[in-house]
Amino acid sequence: MAVAAGPTGRQAVAASAQPFKWTGTAIPSGAARPNLISCPSSTYCVAIDRASSMIYNGTSWTRAVPIDGSGLTALSCPTVGFCLAVGQNVALTFDGQTWSAPKEITPAGTFLGSVSCASPSFCVAGGAEPVFQSPESNGFAVSFDGATWSGPTYLSATAATSVSCPEVGFCVFGSGGGVSVFDGSTWNNRPGFPADNVRAISCISRTFCEVLDGAHAITFDGTAFDQDAPVIDDSFGLTAVACTSRTRCVAVNFAGLAVIYDGVTWSSPVATGLGSPSLSCAGPTFCAAVDGTGKAAVLNGSVFTVTTLPKANPRLSSVSCSSRTFCAAVGQLGDAVTFNGTSWSPPVSAAPGRNLVTVSCTSSSFCAALSDDEDSSDVVTFNGTGWTAPAPNPVARLVSVSCPSSHFCAGVTNPGYVVTFNGSTWSAPRFVGESLRSVSCVSASFCVGLQGATAMVFNGTSWRRSRTLFDDTNSLTEVSCSSTTFCVAVDGAGRAYTFSGSAWRAARSIDRSPGVFDLSVSCPVSSFCAAVDNKGRVTTLRSNGTWTAPTAVRGASNLTSVSCSSNAFCVAVDANGKAFVGRR
Repeated sequence: MAVAAGPTGRQAVAASAQPFKWTGTAIPSGAARPNLISCPSSTYCVAIDRASSMIYNGTSWTRAVPIDGSGLTALSCPTVGFCLAVGQNVALTFDGQTWSAPKEITPAGTFLGSVSCASPSFCVAGGAEPVFQSPESNGFAVSFDGATWSGPTYLSATAATSVSCPEVGFCVFGSGGGVSVFDGSTWNNRPGFPADNVRAISCISRTFCEVLDGAHAITFDGTAFDQDAPVIDDSFGLTAVACTSRTRCVAVNFAGLAVIYDGVTWSSPVATGLGSPSLSCAGPTFCAAVDGTGKAAVLNGSVFTVTTLPKANPRLSSVSCSSRTFCAAVGQLGDAVTFNGTSWSPPVSAAPGRNLVTVSCTSSSFCAALSDDEDSSDVVTFNGTGWTAPAPNPVARLVSVSCPSSHFCAGVTNPGYVVTFNGSTWSAPRFVGESLRSVSCVSASFCVGLQGATAMVFNGTSWRRSRTLFDDTNSLTEVSCSSTTFCVAVDGAGRAYTFSGSAWRAARSIDRSPGVFDLSVSCPVSSFCAAVDNKGRVTTLRSNGTWTAPTAVRGASNLTSVSCSSNAFCVAVDANGKAFVGRR
């Protein structure tokens, strides 16, 4: 969630006793860009990106179904109406209509990179732990029985790269260290793999698999490997393979070229029309592929046909309003939209393929937005007409930004670093503490950042820890400051803490709604704040210091962010591509 810029230079609107009236609007559709696909039949495929999923019925693609897909790396659909996706340390399931919320299935810091399901009650995912956590063995497998996950079982000194389960009780696992086989009860390494690494595996039975190492297609019969495997890609760029029989396999490379196996030989390269695609095949002659660019390719026989996918509503994660007539919202896949007081613009790709998580706007001619990628966070700025090209920031996983002016922004990261922007460049990172979650600045000499259960205050030169230590049973999630003497921080238990410039007031419960675990707050003036929750409810701070009872915003479900430019105008966005404007 983002924190809106402080109200520097804004005129406060006189307090009103009139309640807010919220109006919901669907954000105009933008291009869906799925990068993972799985097809259990030639008439049913599911493709997903970070924000949505869509279904192929053998003829056409349906519109998108929302999914919280940030960081997903692998997808497997063994039957019509069931899919399982994994990424980072979470898994999600699909019942044919809706996706579940992400569920952590391995410890924090681990990474799941592959998954294969033989049925809805038998799936195996492969992953890795960071080497510093497990110096002797970090490639592992975890299994799913339809209800619970078990494991991990460590199999390799290098990360898992691929897993294939052609039937219940049998899987083949690949990594940089070779191949392991699950026989229904135990995992066993298979010696004799004639290559340095495994890129991809596809098995149709216990006795037939094709294993790619980048250049070769190596046949595995469950016991031994073909020691004289043919080179099928001189560029060493093979990335995926899918087999449907002993006489039908298709492999693709980074350049989007495919080669087809007929049981005897591999064909010459065939263009898929895509770049570095995800591939899935079903039946004797059918395959489908996506590459994250908004296109899909379908193979019937030996020719790929490329189709532009239906548009999808952007999954918005943050919003910032500088006035009643200008707001900007950003979301997954790098989408950004703007509001002119009446309508929302169609989404534009501000940071293609990135996951924009936070935005802060000082005016209709300046906004800054950040992505939370693992290795580095892209920074994009808005100049009133368009977004700049993404500029890498040296700090990974920036999670919040606040810009009180176009010449000063502060961004914070989970590892506890702060970076600042001077209008043209970002500073080198400064370490100020662990797990910074949110920041709000009213000027270049005053910011408040959240760190777990405490707050830190910036005076223009240095950061200091707040004197008051909050109840550490629930971490603080977001902070918003309207001045140096008024800030409100909220936590995961629906409580608010008020800062007077020198001390924090004890916690006050403002949202006791069942199932609430995440709040977003915006305070444009000291006499008014609005907070929204993951249940689609809003509560506001009155001028007498009390909060209204949470009320449902009609049509809202999972509100992810709120921004108010005054005590008479707020905008909230949800995870389903909708924006809600509150006025009074």
